[in-house]
Parts: sequence; structure tokens; C-alpha cells
Amino acid sequence: MIRVTNKEIFDGALALPPEERARLAHDIIASLDSPADDGAAEAWILEIERRVREVRDGAVTLVDWKDTRARILMRLSTGR
Repeated sequence: MIRVTNKEIFDGALALPPEERARLAHDIIASLDSPADDGAAEAWILEIERRVREVRDGAVTLVDWKDTRARILMRLSTGR
């Protein structure tokens, strides 16, 4: 059995054309994903529907993305 090192695999991957490297990277990352939980898709649909109802009913206050982004950036810059 021939033993191949991680460095040899990595170097071989870097020699591939960009499209093939991207496909390989995607396949490797996908292999790390665990199988989807039973009912996860249905749970997300229910959550989305609940949030839409809250917006329509006025139960939540929507915040402008520019304001939210500015707040996030400020917190990141101050460490809070």
C-alpha cells in the first residue's frame, strides 16, 4: 500500500485548474456535514411563517440594515 502525505495531496490539489479545485473544496466541505435532522426543513418553514406573521401583525419592529450594520461594526471595533 502506497502512503501519501497530506502535503502531497495538498500540492496535487493546488495543481488542479481553479474549477476543479473549487469542486474538490466543495466536496471536502460537504463531506464534513452531518446528515440533515429529520424534520429540519419543516421546522424552518414553520419558523419563517411565524416570523412573517409577526411582521404582518406588527408584533415586531423592523430595523434598517444600514443602522444594524453600523451598530455591529461599532460593537466589533470597541470589543463590546
